[in-house]
Amino acid sequence: MTALLADEALDLGQRWRDQGGKEITYDAIVDMFGIAWEGESKTARLHIPQHIQHAALSSFYPFRELLERAAPALGRVAIDHPDEFELLCMTRFQEVFDEEKRPSDVLSEFFADTSFGRTKVKFAKITYEMPQVTSKGKKQSSLTEATAHPGDLKALLMEIHGLALENGQLSLKPLPKSSSPDILLMTMSSGTMVTVGLAVKNYAKSSKVGGETIREECKKFSKVCLQLPKSSLPRLNVLILCATAYTFHNETFQGAKFAVYSTEDSKDDRAGIDEVILLDLSTRGNRGEFFGIAGIDELERTLEAVVVAKPSVDVVQTANQ
Repeated sequence: MTALLADEALDLGQRWRDQGGKEITYDAIVDMFGIAWEGESKTARLHIPQHIQHAALSSFYPFRELLERAAPALGRVAIDHPDEFELLCMTRFQEVFDEEKRPSDVLSEFFADTSFGRTKVKFAKITYEMPQVTSKGKKQSSLTEATAHPGDLKALLMEIHGLALENGQLSLKPLPKSSSPDILLMTMSSGTMVTVGLAVKNYAKSSKVGGETIREECKKFSKVCLQLPKSSLPRLNVLILCATAYTFHNETFQGAKFAVYSTEDSKDDRAGIDEVILLDLSTRGNRGEFFGIAGIDELERTLEAVVVAKPSVDVVQTANQ
């Protein structure tokens, strides 16, 4: 699967073994994701849109192995820093909560004293694409479509809700530039339907997350929460913002690694949302702790090369060693 991270030839006849020991040929994986390729089957060159890369990588590799495999590609391929950080955040949540756990137990510095932190959650390892919600999107859309019109969001969420109930968990990655959260994670917990929206912001040093950005993310997630099907099941709707820079850092976090964001002056922006949690991922130390790689120098260097918009030559070279 290294060919998904770098421009390398791939023998489509090779077999790949998943964590459960099941084998599948690469040509079957290529067909599964609709990936175009050229050349001979033994030396195929893949042409993979980024959203398909993300779906494939998040499905086949847990967070840590994904980070390990990313290191050789640094310096050889162009990195879309915001999108790659988004992928790492998603796979981190999937890796930590591959079994039912309380966030406050496994990531206490980031989720203590929160409703989400006290709730046992388990997130699906396999990630499905969600249509890009856009005003130019296809009407009467379903999960199999590339786009969806905002007017059809309610019907789309009914389909999503049904799948989450049927499977117990559901992980969704909307296509780029969708007017929805970056990632949706749904799970059943002791009879409660938990819906988590992840908004991931990896900005260059000149840009930081402020109140306006947070309100916009609240509005997007609020539209999802308000249009979920009515149900007798209790619900917990949580928006989690994972950002590498904030405009109001000191007064909001006050030395902590997370903050519960209150928008009492703009309740309409967060209608249907039970909790908004801001994660402080602005320092290398906090990132290392959140991603579970603190003290593992090679993985920390690789992560920093993804986070920093223009990593130094030293960072890239060291990560490639």
